[in-house]
Amino acid sequence: MNVATSHGIFEVDPTLEDLDPVEREMLNAYMEIVPVLDKDERQSHEELQRGDPRRICDGLLYGIVGFPGSEQAKQLFRLLRLVIRDYAHCVTQLNGICLSYKFARLYAHARMQIMWVLDSFAEFHVPGTDALYISLLRQLRGGDLSSENLEMIEMCLDSVERRRKWVNECPNSKLLVSHLVFTFARLLRDHKDEGLASLRQRETNLVASILKTRFSDCMDIGRDFVRILQEIANIPEITSIWRDLMASPKRLSPRLQGLTDILSMPTNHIFLASRVTPDMEKKLIHILRHVDSKNFRRNYSWFEARFLNTNESETLVSDLVRFVSGCFHPDNALLSSSITKRFQIMAMLMARPKSPVALAQARLALFYDTFCFNSTVDNIMNLEPSWYLLGDYLDRVKSDSAGTLIEFLYVFTQEFCPPITPFFMANIQQAIKMMVDLRVLISFRSFAEHPNLDEQSRYLLGLVCPQLRSTNADSNGQGSAAASQILVKHPAADLDSLITELHILVSKAKNEDGAKRIWIQILRYYDLLESNVIALKKLGNIFSTIFDLEGEDYGNVVSKDIALHKNAFWNGFVDFMVEQLQIHQVSDGRSSQDYAKRIVELMGQLVQDDSKVGVRQFSTCLLIYALQQAAALSERKFLESYQALAPFTASTQVFKDVVLLDLKLVYNANLDLFYNIVPKAFKYLPSECVGNTSLCTLVALMLTPELTLRFSCSLRQMEFTMFGNFPSTLIAQSLEWDIYEQGALWKLLAAEIAGCETSPEIDPSDLISMVKLVQCDTLRTSPYPEAAQGLVQCILNMKPASAVITTLFDGDFDMVWTALVLRAWMEMNGQQVTEEILAAVGEIEKRAKIQGDDDILKKKEKWIEGLKTVLSRPS
Repeated sequence: MNVATSHGIFEVDPTLEDLDPVEREMLNAYMEIVPVLDKDERQSHEELQRGDPRRICDGLLYGIVGFPGSEQAKQLFRLLRLVIRDYAHCVTQLNGICLSYKFARLYAHARMQIMWVLDSFAEFHVPGTDALYISLLRQLRGGDLSSENLEMIEMCLDSVERRRKWVNECPNSKLLVSHLVFTFARLLRDHKDEGLASLRQRETNLVASILKTRFSDCMDIGRDFVRILQEIANIPEITSIWRDLMASPKRLSPRLQGLTDILSMPTNHIFLASRVTPDMEKKLIHILRHVDSKNFRRNYSWFEARFLNTNESETLVSDLVRFVSGCFHPDNALLSSSITKRFQIMAMLMARPKSPVALAQARLALFYDTFCFNSTVDNIMNLEPSWYLLGDYLDRVKSDSAGTLIEFLYVFTQEFCPPITPFFMANIQQAIKMMVDLRVLISFRSFAEHPNLDEQSRYLLGLVCPQLRSTNADSNGQGSAAASQILVKHPAADLDSLITELHILVSKAKNEDGAKRIWIQILRYYDLLESNVIALKKLGNIFSTIFDLEGEDYGNVVSKDIALHKNAFWNGFVDFMVEQLQIHQVSDGRSSQDYAKRIVELMGQLVQDDSKVGVRQFSTCLLIYALQQAAALSERKFLESYQALAPFTASTQVFKDVVLLDLKLVYNANLDLFYNIVPKAFKYLPSECVGNTSLCTLVALMLTPELTLRFSCSLRQMEFTMFGNFPSTLIAQSLEWDIYEQGALWKLLAAEIAGCETSPEIDPSDLISMVKLVQCDTLRTSPYPEAAQGLVQCILNMKPASAVITTLFDGDFDMVWTALVLRAWMEMNGQQVTEEILAAVGEIEKRAKIQGDDDILKKKEKWIEGLKTVLSRPS
């Protein structure tokens, strides 16, 4: 047998680290059997049978896994089957590799060979292969779209699809199919890109087929099975299963009485751990067992840089939260020490998600065991991190963060599945009572009455746990709490009275956060608002203030009350939209698009009697507020909400056209406001605004000298980009403008070019276009010389390029103008550029002698000679 020479399992740098101990042991065993492998198969078989089975197993496994190439692997695997009678040691060694925290450092050939061995073991029904597959599934990382991870996922899918019969018949088939569903259902959440459509469909087919045939086995995963399933319920193949689970559970399993049967079952910790790789687990456990709480941020920053360094990795946060809650329970010694506490890790994790969906999933993961707490089977330690985190937020005066968590507690119980709201409420109360009884929380009443807890949050916490409701509230808190109480006690038929009382509460509100929560409560009644004209008119009185485009400065008006109402409404509206669009993605009725269209129509009715005019004004105001808030990355939800609603606010479905319509409405209503927000439109909506000829025209036509200076400074400092590529169309249109407007346009263009001098977005072809435009007859005969002067300034702002210098001499060029430009470049860019320019002029002179006819040659020779004389003069 010819043995390959390039080999290895784990990538290591021999100058920095030693070979992995397991790999060294296997390599030594392999080197012992190499002389035997060079003999014919019969002799090799006989000699190997006389050796130590464990050493023989290690050596053959190394030969299979550590070397690329399928032929050698097949021959060695054949020998392995002939020699080894008990595969226990083989399975143990492979399991150690699959669960190694160094798995990510496997050579590519080693990953492929391990997958091939597992597939071969499944083909021959080797005992313990199911455990190997389960171990390998842990290495399929969530929130990771790297080519290496996707390749590993595809290899696992290939093997499972080939061995479906074995999967259903292996000794631990129930455990294996549960892990397959839990793993691939979770990975489905990440694979939304069009480029992953094929992989996503294969994962969907596998999950759906197992759920339809083995649902009873999957139930035993526990309550996180429902959480994972809900996240993919909008996939058509899964939607029918989700609906059956909600409405007709016996179709899925005869022993399933309802959704609460699964929610009452704690998730087995092996499933929670399965979504965290051994490398992640090792690093997290190290922090929680050994790192002092004063220093943990440095260690956590390394962890975050390693595993949470991309936008896609946001979805991993909920997996990590569930792992920390359910898989690591510190003993009393750790709890009483200064070692990092679990809630401190939770605080760092909860700060990571930026997208509303990922943040909602992380919050659900945090409180999931509280929502579903079953005192007979649940461990109280699963609850501790979430409630300690809430207390930590309050102690650090992070009342907004605490209030958001409390509001999530209340909203989830009411809206996730209304028929089982009492189930959630009872579980929360039971969990709190047990935490107090076991002294996990010393006194929940004192916790609920924390001085840093705002009154609205205090009231909502009282609704979640009525027997612990506080009676202390200030006048502002009574307003927010009263709004919630009104919504609870008023029947739908009394909507007119409800709106009247809410109108009074909003008009008296002194706290923006409290007013925001009231607005969210109002908006939740959108179904009833649509059919109640009186209610719409009453809310319209408030909306006439909120949607006033002619005020001094939107969001910064003189009246603090008006500013409060505007900020409170828009913050409440966007939070409400994020919440509702997420709910409607998996609802049995309207799709999220249908829902968005209905909300737009309703808002149009509220804003104006003419609903079409109202819709346009609503869309414009939402854009204004979204642009004003976009500077904070955490507030990108405003722009995302605008993008979701914009297609339903105009006859056109093109988002770019809707943005322009809204900006034109601001332009006509309030010029000061327009010039305040338009730089943000260029910055945060570049695809729609940058280079938009109509928008650039609007900006240039009414610029004052002060605004021209402000915009020029911003463009030169690259705070935003206005034109993008060279605006030939806009220049042609500007030739008919008045002198001042033309001058303003060229100042802005020159400033942007100067700011983009070293940017790769500036193409030399743009400069060539400028040169040709300056030298054309249109500009020379134009009654306005501002265009020519402006273009000259633009060109002078750039460093010379050989293509531009050559263009200066194409056709009937102007020697005086050309000399002006070249001299300016030479003075600004030094001796090196001077030599380049003179060399270029010399080349052009030679080309003119070769290519030109007699008349042109004489003319160009005369011009070039004069030009060289001008260029040679001292500055």
